[in-house]
Amino acid sequence: MSSSSIGRHIGVAFGVQKQVEPLRRDAMAVYRIYLVHDDGRLEPDASFYCRTDADAVARLQPTTRRDVRAELWQGGRFIAVAFRPQPGAEQRPHAQS
Repeated sequence: MSSSSIGRHIGVAFGVQKQVEPLRRDAMAVYRIYLVHDDGRLEPDASFYCRTDADAVARLQPTTRRDVRAELWQGGRFIAVAFRPQPGAEQRPHAQS
């Protein structure tokens, strides 16, 4: 290594954990609700911690406006959407088996 390049290097230290801890069962994830407008605007609404997707979905509510939907995300993973149907939208009955 030349003396002119010594100042450009950065030292990095790594620690090694000898015992791996078991996965915590009480771990919580961060969930975010975004409001998505029909015109393409994206508006952050809420951020919170939950233990499961089901707990987070329970907090998701449709907005009062018909032109805005609420989307629930956990990191880059889409979870659910809540919205109010447009007036006159066709309501499809459940398929019967």
